[in-house]
Amino acid sequence: MGLFTSMRADRLLTTVREASDPGRPEVRVALSKLTALGSSVVPLVIAELARSEKKATLAFVDVLAQLADARSFPEFLKGLCDPNPRVVAGVAWALAGARNVPPANLLGLLQSPELPRTQVMEIINAHRARLT
Repeated sequence: MGLFTSMRADRLLTTVREASDPGRPEVRVALSKLTALGSSVVPLVIAELARSEKKATLAFVDVLAQLADARSFPEFLKGLCDPNPRVVAGVAWALAGARNVPPANLLGLLQSPELPRTQVMEIINAHRARLT
């Protein structure tokens, strides 16, 4: 990720984190701009899950669900291995709601012993229809 992209992402993340209502127009614009930055911002958004309020966490999970794809999947795996339970829960929730992740990647989660089994099963269960 470039320096300017990182600076823009930090500014947008701060806007969302400090907003009292994620439904406000300026917050929705910030979220759409954050999503438009692409999968390079996934690590920053995942890190933000650890320190965000509940309402902002929901917005960040939505952004992550939109950005989840084969290219960003390794970053999501790192998030599932995070020691912070809020990060793990947020990443699992985002992967459960993501529709651009290849089903083969989801089944590969079962082969990783370091990943939390409960969250892995929730993710796979959410994509059960796509796996058959």
